[in-house]
Amino acid sequence: MKKGFLFFLSMVMAFSIWGAFGASAANAAAKTKEQVYLERARDLQRSTFAGIKTKAQAYALMEKGFTTEFTRKFVNYYYKSKGFNAKGELIYSVPPSDDMSYAQTGFCWNKKCLKGKTKYPSVKYTTRGGNLFVTISQYQYNELSGNHVYTVKMTKTKDSKEPLRVHSIQRKYD
Repeated sequence: MKKGFLFFLSMVMAFSIWGAFGASAANAAAKTKEQVYLERARDLQRSTFAGIKTKAQAYALMEKGFTTEFTRKFVNYYYKSKGFNAKGELIYSVPPSDDMSYAQTGFCWNKKCLKGKTKYPSVKYTTRGGNLFVTISQYQYNELSGNHVYTVKMTKTKDSKEPLRVHSIQRKYD
């Protein structure tokens, strides 16, 4: 009897582990290119909030996921001077704030978080002058911060091997 129970238990554990790996692989495969680019840009942006940096360091961090114009607006809006470092360079930090004007907060891509009036994000592709523009929008229902349409616009220049870069983040509140 013990051997049968142990065999059953080991099979349950094996299928649990197999299911966990299968589920994570399925979720990873289900991500769209846009989701990957948005997550990378969000992670890059969040890394700029930590610590004290020069503007050159912030630009170097964000150039992989954001246009130069957006980075300039972001740095000028959030970065506050903190003094000078040992090299005599002006250093900056980002003070805590609830203002999310240029910050990327994220979209709800799965059914678990689609509550209330929140709808699945819409993705729209357009081409102008050979350049690709991607607009991702979602109506987000939030009792604390207010219901709003959250839009992230990304671009890719013609014949560029660079990935899509964020060039605009907008929120339109009800």
